[in-house]
Amino acid sequence: MILPCMAKDIVTLIKENGEKFEGIKAVISAQRIITFQIDLEIDPKDTITFELPNGTVVNYLVIDSERIPKEDGVDAHYQLLVRKVHA
Repeated sequence: MILPCMAKDIVTLIKENGEKFEGIKAVISAQRIITFQIDLEIDPKDTITFELPNGTVVNYLVIDSERIPKEDGVDAHYQLLVRKVHA
């Protein structure tokens, strides 16, 4: 179970039309990104970027986006299936 306090990675959402939303707290794993920032619309083909401490930027393509409603004490959140994109 992922809780909002665990969302410590700061990512940027880049919509397919180029619009950017910065400062989104998330939890990044190998093929999934979870964020509790549900006021944004996150769709397949959007890109999530994450800057590593050494300055390297990692890009993830959203393959599937599922908005999970609040239940069992866990706040509503997005669960994103992603694929790392290599430049």
